[in-house]
Amino acid sequence: MNKLVLRSGIALMLVVALCSGFGCTANTPVTPTVAPLSQGAQAQTATVTAEPATQSVEQAAQSAAQVTADKAAADKAMADKVAADKKAAAAKVAVAKKAATVKKAAAAKKVAAKRAAAKRAAARKSALRSQVVYITNTGEKYHASGCRYLRQSQIRSTLSEAKAMGLTACSICGG
Repeated sequence: MNKLVLRSGIALMLVVALCSGFGCTANTPVTPTVAPLSQGAQAQTATVTAEPATQSVEQAAQSAAQVTADKAAADKAMADKVAADKKAAAAKVAVAKKAATVKKAAAAKKVAAKRAAAKRAAARKSALRSQVVYITNTGEKYHASGCRYLRQSQIRSTLSEAKAMGLTACSICGG
């Protein structure tokens, strides 16, 4: 066992560095131990003992195996996190695609409804043009077939022609 006496103020790190001068080799781990300081009148001293570490080869192998296992666990955890992130990103993309599809379908449905309404309006207009009404020689109204006001005169016309002449619907038959 090699002993070295240090004056106070010298760092323990220096002790470890100096241990190589006392028979410690690069392959021999050193565990420095410090004895309690002795109380002197002018200077304080400490005794440091440098001894080879008592770690066995089995313990070193176990430590290395533990480090390897910890690294493997950390790598697996990172891989799992990356996979989860990819899955979450894929889910977001799927939701966005579905929302876009729903939005397109709603827009297409709206366009189809407008087209259908336009067709109905055109059909009503066409029906109005071809709908048969009856007018009289002297009246300001147009009438439906069989109205009591058509006894004197009855002139066949279309609804659009009657409206173009400024006639309004009869209040009895509704025209």
